[in-house]
Amino acid sequence: MKEISAIVMLTIAMLCASAMAESMSVNQTGISGNTSERNSFQDAVQGYDHALQLDPGNASAWLGKAQVSQILGNQIESREYFQKALDATNGTLKDDSQDAKAWQAMGVALAGLARNEEAIGALERSIEISDQRLEENPEDADSWWQKAVSYEALYMDYAAIKAYEKVIELNSSKSVGAWIRIADILFVKANGYNESVEAFNEAIRLMPDNASWAGGVVSDQGNSILRTDVWRDDDRILRVTIGS
Repeated sequence: MKEISAIVMLTIAMLCASAMAESMSVNQTGISGNTSERNSFQDAVQGYDHALQLDPGNASAWLGKAQVSQILGNQIESREYFQKALDATNGTLKDDSQDAKAWQAMGVALAGLARNEEAIGALERSIEISDQRLEENPEDADSWWQKAVSYEALYMDYAAIKAYEKVIELNSSKSVGAWIRIADILFVKANGYNESVEAFNEAIRLMPDNASWAGGVVSDQGNSILRTDVWRDDDRILRVTIGS
């Protein structure tokens, strides 16, 4: 199996949507800047900080801060925030040991701390709990989504796609996100490009008319080194991509 830490940024992006959506301000025209003007990342940090003011135990927000610090090369801060996220999930699980999302967040935090075997165990536990809920209610779209994200984090791509397809079949509000995740999984597969395009076209077709795009570039002496893109529908973040 690939190093699980490689999936940390992807999974955080999906887990942190609600925390970022609470406060992050984006500009539809896009944002660019130099090393001292990292506007899009500053916006994200402000959103996470606001979420943490409301709830210091918000694991998703701590994971978001860890992600931004990791992107910007602040490894010591990143590890501190991953630990904060882990502490938060431990607190949540003390109150409710059957919280699938908390187990999933724990898995990501552990992966960020390079505790890979424990991370795998936490993600597998999240899947087990989702399965238990689906035995009671096979049409629980949120549980299918949780399973899909955990499968993807574990590089179980076929299982992830099947779970995302179930989300779509249930006509969930997460259908756009499910098509996007399927598109991204297929994009890196051999001979998967055409299917990836088809899946992303389905996501675009289902995207609300008021969905908007925002982009930010961090540059160093005029040379772009990193870009983040956000698709959103009002206060819901539909997709976050990060790359060079």
